[in-house]
Amino acid sequence: MKKLDIKDFIYFWGKYYNEGRYPDKIYFDCLKKKHWQIGDLDRIFEWKNGSRLSQKKQKVLNKVYDNLETINTFRGLKRPSDEEFNDFYKKVCCSVISSGLVWRIFLVHLTHPEDYPMVDKFTFIAYNFFSNKNPYSKKEADEYLRKNELIAYLPFRKFFLELNKRINNYRVVDRALMAFGQFLNNPQKF
Repeated sequence: MKKLDIKDFIYFWGKYYNEGRYPDKIYFDCLKKKHWQIGDLDRIFEWKNGSRLSQKKQKVLNKVYDNLETINTFRGLKRPSDEEFNDFYKKVCCSVISSGLVWRIFLVHLTHPEDYPMVDKFTFIAYNFFSNKNPYSKKEADEYLRKNELIAYLPFRKFFLELNKRINNYRVVDRALMAFGQFLNNPQKF
């Protein structure tokens, strides 16, 4: 059996990522800004959501803006320590976003995209396939991420960062894992 070349895998699956109505330009434009101000995160939250924000998610975004000074301070750290990450996650992310690892980590990711990869049900399904060879369904992945939060995220993060060492482009890795996870969830769509 031929061994998988991870670069080939990443570039192959990355081609299947669908930007939809929210192109990556929105993502990169947001990250270019050195110091966020009110209004700067509107489009990136819609980008992550894949649609306009519901009233509930708009309230979350408003809470993010209420904590913008703290978020910008964390973002300004060269490389946060584990203690600084945990403190930011617990004191800011968990208080601003009442539930859900995906959105909490997204906020962390925006502050340090190369150190804290995004996670969602599809990237986690792909990770689980490589780790266990038995992929979760969307429902199982959602439930596991919801119940286990950082216990689920930290091994995923380690896996992702190891992959990225070979590619050196975290967005390409994310796109490939997203597409592969979507394939594992519903092969008929591919």
